[in-house]
Amino acid sequence: PRVPTIYVADHLASSLARDGRKKPEVMCSLRTCDHSVNAIVQMVFEAMISGIKGILFVRGDDPRFGSSLNPEVPSKVVKKLRGIGFKSDQIKFYLATGATLNKQNIDRKIASGADGLVTQIIRKPEDMKEISDHVGGRVSELIGTVLVPSAANVPSAQMFGFDVSRYAEEPARFVSAVLSY
Repeated sequence: PRVPTIYVADHLASSLARDGRKKPEVMCSLRTCDHSVNAIVQMVFEAMISGIKGILFVRGDDPRFGSSLNPEVPSKVVKKLRGIGFKSDQIKFYLATGATLNKQNIDRKIASGADGLVTQIIRKPEDMKEISDHVGGRVSELIGTVLVPSAANVPSAQMFGFDVSRYAEEPARFVSAVLSY
């Protein structure tokens, strides 16, 4: 059986806290196509009870057999959850956005009530700057995703046509440039 990431995230955070560390803030992802709105509401409650900081809602691929349990895009799910009464001070809702500026897409996601946006893999720090300038503080967090240049990530980089050679020698400088926005 597939274990929901909320349970795994809570278990991981609790295990770290048992080792004498402060319980870390944990965010997990949830594929909206795999769950009805009622199931998503239940999972949000469970995440709140578990102390999960936030949930990144992603659409996910349609199943190979059968149909999706939820045809709505993640921004509509977030808007429904806000309409039900989930507040940002209870749990944060995040949505994914592209790695380059798409104003209409970003504006729609912000209007849904998202607390933060998580980009796809950033190729150039300038792309992050454009996104950040457009967002302009309208969400509490803008998280840029960076592909770490490692042997394990070479197949992924090739699959996406992504060239990490421009920052493979000094990845910290690239990450720092992305984070500066």
